[in-house]
Amino acid sequence: MNGFFWSNSASIGSNPSYLWRSIYASRPILLHGCRKRVGDGSTISIWRDPWLLDPNEPHIQTEIIDGLDQVVVADLIDGGKWNETLIRCLFNQRDVGLILKIPLPLSVYEDAWFWFLNQKGEYVVKEGYRVSLDMGFEEAGCFMGSTMENSSSCKSKIYGLEDFKGCFTLQSQFVEKTC
Repeated sequence: MNGFFWSNSASIGSNPSYLWRSIYASRPILLHGCRKRVGDGSTISIWRDPWLLDPNEPHIQTEIIDGLDQVVVADLIDGGKWNETLIRCLFNQRDVGLILKIPLPLSVYEDAWFWFLNQKGEYVVKEGYRVSLDMGFEEAGCFMGSTMENSSSCKSKIYGLEDFKGCFTLQSQFVEKTC
């Protein structure tokens, strides 16, 4: 999965394969539970990536500052610690609190995607199902009381995500070409 999948410009396309339709249909679930874990911070956009550990809104809420739209999280780190003075100058109170709560690694490693809704950081089908119910897929007839055709389509949205399980482990790095 590359940046295009996560962007607002990703679309289903004119002649999508069954796999792409299933992946695309699961996008809201993935967007809800995926976060970027801060390693060295070099690949995490401060303004665009979901990196804050807030269950409801993982993005920075402070308005983008002119000239700083390309800044990455690494720019907020100084000597393995958060540059608290800089952070307090740039962000609103909510964002400052959330940023400073993020633990920085003792040794440097690359940033990685992880599943926020699981202590191990791994996507599991059970979590995807729970999130889909929380997001109202059931009310749309996706699971309960739907026809067999609709039911199998909805299940593919959830169970198809099993293929992404390896992308969200704490131990492994996120490698775009494997997803």
